[in-house]
Amino acid sequence: MNSKSSEKIIYLGIGILSLFGILLTAFLIFKASRLSGNSVPVVDFSSERVSTTSADSLQEASLSALLTLDFGTASKEAERLSTYSGIIDNKTTALDFLAQIAKENNFTLEWIDQPFGAFVKAISGIVNKRSLLWIFYYNGRSAPISPDKQVLRAGDSVEFRYSPAN
Repeated sequence: MNSKSSEKIIYLGIGILSLFGILLTAFLIFKASRLSGNSVPVVDFSSERVSTTSADSLQEASLSALLTLDFGTASKEAERLSTYSGIIDNKTTALDFLAQIAKENNFTLEWIDQPFGAFVKAISGIVNKRSLLWIFYYNGRSAPISPDKQVLRAGDSVEFRYSPAN
């Protein structure tokens, strides 16, 4: 084998490897582009087909929060807790969410605007008393700010407990 034949074989090998690399890159880019545009593959096991759902719609669906109303001693034990789930956006406050749930479920809501923020006065006809108040909890803890100042995120838990004022 002469040197010119060896060079041709080397160049041919380099060309084949380069072509393989280009094809592999093109395939990977094509595959990635099918998943771009905020689409996520979703497998429907009942029909054994694959469809795509936009990430925006998945994000919207996951923008929900949970509201619990604890009526404490103001209600019978069976009716003491009421839990609701609702859709929120990135500007919804805890008070907005409570008002939304109240409207959707036909119960009354009253609050007073104070210098520090909104103060819930009554929920479903249960009014604050000297010793019992509607206290706002955010993600299981007594909230450090008023419900009209607390912006909610997906999965947050909001609770209003009718409990003794401390």
